[in-house]
Amino acid sequence: MTVDGLAVTGRRPQYLVFNKPVGVQTDLTPVVPHSLGSMLNALDQQQSLQILADLPRTIAGLTLVTDDHPFLTEVQGQTWPSTLRVQLTGTTPLTLPQNIAAEVVEQRPDQVHQWTMLTLQTTAMDSVTAWLESLSRVSGAINRIGWGPIKLSPDLAVGTYRGLFPQEIDALLTPATTSSIEK
Repeated sequence: MTVDGLAVTGRRPQYLVFNKPVGVQTDLTPVVPHSLGSMLNALDQQQSLQILADLPRTIAGLTLVTDDHPFLTEVQGQTWPSTLRVQLTGTTPLTLPQNIAAEVVEQRPDQVHQWTMLTLQTTAMDSVTAWLESLSRVSGAINRIGWGPIKLSPDLAVGTYRGLFPQEIDALLTPATTSSIEK
């Protein structure tokens, strides 16, 4: 069976990608309010799922979950960068401090609305998000839009999830290449 030209299978084990809203915990217990577990449907709640790509409550976006423990161990051994996107007030380009382990992928100023859309890649998620949260220019949520080869699709609504496609699962098993963002 195919959806949008991609093969879809009832593949076991489960490999899921969430578009996590801000304020949602990455707890997979179905009865915990405002958690990923409370977002799961009844069939997926029965699985012994673990989080592969975790996010703090203050960050929105891509979170990966699986019940394939050998896969989890292998992929966690990789050093996949997170791709973050955040809206900044003003159109002045942002200069990263030397001690921030990130690369600017894109800075797109909007002169009409007087803001800049900033996209970064980092393997130091905690320190980079803490630095971004400390900036007075951040307007709105910090969003993870990618993790390694997995990109958050614009058609995956906030607060929903879908299964990973076989080629996405395979891409996660392909060794990550060393990047200059590891400072």
